[in-house]
Amino acid sequence: MASSYSRSRSNSVSSNSSNDHSNIGDRDSLPKSTSQWDMLFLEKLGISYNNEYHASPLDILDMINSKTGCFGSLRDEQTEYIGDLKETLGFDISLKESSENEQTPEQFALTDVVLPKLEEELLKIRQHYSSRKRVMSIPEEFVKVVALILRYELGRYKSVKRMGPATEDLYVTVFNIFARMCGVETIPGSLWRTKMEVGNTDVTSTADILIVPVECLDSFRKDYPVADSVAVVSVVEGKRFSSRPEEQLVTQNSIYDYVDHKTLGQHGGKLLLHLQNYNNKLTRGRRLLPGIIVMGTEVIFTVLEIEPKHLSQVYSEDSVDSRAKIYYSKPKDFLKKADRDVLMEAIMRLNNIK
Repeated sequence: MASSYSRSRSNSVSSNSSNDHSNIGDRDSLPKSTSQWDMLFLEKLGISYNNEYHASPLDILDMINSKTGCFGSLRDEQTEYIGDLKETLGFDISLKESSENEQTPEQFALTDVVLPKLEEELLKIRQHYSSRKRVMSIPEEFVKVVALILRYELGRYKSVKRMGPATEDLYVTVFNIFARMCGVETIPGSLWRTKMEVGNTDVTSTADILIVPVECLDSFRKDYPVADSVAVVSVVEGKRFSSRPEEQLVTQNSIYDYVDHKTLGQHGGKLLLHLQNYNNKLTRGRRLLPGIIVMGTEVIFTVLEIEPKHLSQVYSEDSVDSRAKIYYSKPKDFLKKADRDVLMEAIMRLNNIK
């Protein structure tokens, strides 16, 4: 397969990654797992990320809806449910901003302020859902796991030796709970491990989480499609509190400024390799393959838009001269109330594929 790297690399990719991959000739063959991919491998296949963020995940869903009819606006009962969640979940936390406002880690005392407030919120949730079915206590479960993350992330700054940073599997857990709370079903990515011939290489891919509409698991008919994913989720540990000024973070326009090139390459590979698992309304004609990147508590909606002709080139051993883009939303943090409210609506809309 011919490489697309005769052209100069984008300035948006860091100089460090350029140094890491200066010898392109040694990287002609794709790794056999997308877990080993980075942006160089993805760009060999003519796939890159758009230059700028969309402001909101709702913009990504609107784009998909305009081309496929999927992910339309919330129905009345969905609006009522999400409105109830917005009213019930009132906490508003920013790990990044709070840490940067402190001069030294020893002065970092957010746990003393936030955890008691979360405890109050937990009591409010229990009272709110006390007369309802147990399944409605998912918000309670969400608040408990958020408190656990805070203990790990912030305990390090209070000289609690047994407390390390929250790990990736904890973030997988909290996003699973958050997504289910927002009305969709989640499936472990390991259940739908995929394999595809890319050029002359058999490549496998395993997502961290697959999101399916809630109706997908409501039916036990033999003829119901097993593969009905509406989003492939990649979860990575969040960035440790950034040393860059907050105003610099706010002005970032490109995902390359925020997410490392390995995570981007791996996520793009998962979107491509999981083509066969998507709901067929997303794979008719021009393919629109949605995904989500979860970096700690921050969530980015993505969608790979790719033509059938381009896919044929990817599968064959011919050179790739087609180009495809991955579009994405600005990161939203589910610890922040305003961001969380938008994310809850966006995730609920993933049910609306009819």
